[in-house]
Amino acid sequence: MLLPKSIQSLSSGLGGLNKRAHLSTSESDWVIIGRLGAPYGVHGWIHAYSFTEPPQNLVNYQAHWHIESKQTWQRLKLDALKAHKDAWVAKVAAYNSPETVSILTNCHIAVPSKALPTLPPGEYYWRDLMGLTVITENGQVLGAVTGFLETGSNDVLRVVPAGAEAEECLIPYLDEVVLQVKLEEGQMVVRWEPDF
Repeated sequence: MLLPKSIQSLSSGLGGLNKRAHLSTSESDWVIIGRLGAPYGVHGWIHAYSFTEPPQNLVNYQAHWHIESKQTWQRLKLDALKAHKDAWVAKVAAYNSPETVSILTNCHIAVPSKALPTLPPGEYYWRDLMGLTVITENGQVLGAVTGFLETGSNDVLRVVPAGAEAEECLIPYLDEVVLQVKLEEGQMVVRWEPDF
């Protein structure tokens, strides 16, 4: 099963990675999987944009959709969800006009992290790798994982060293580069030259 970008997994040293790009919120219990757009039509439908890979995985989580309201996540009940061009349109319960549903425009769609599938050993959700300290196999600290880039061939870790003068380091997420992920210790060991 392919996982949403926002909840994608990476395999460490054991093969490829399952794609995902967006990250969870600062609250580890929630994972952002999409965003609501502009109203659609005159009956309270609204555009929904997926951050998942493939995009249709957004549908798999519709029973768990929440939006942020008053600094807390509120359940969003859908009457319907259907594909529309390169996105989706959703009919949200109790919103029956473009004027009423427009209040939801630009709200992020989140799901509880417990709704995510359990990964096999050696695979990690991107959100679990955020903030890990990246060290070389020789023990040199390179910085912390701050994000990911998707390229055509492999994903790339964005690593920012401590200190205002340091530049971001881009490290490919490949078996021969990422040697070990130690979630409990908050570390990732890589075979990488710091000056590369």
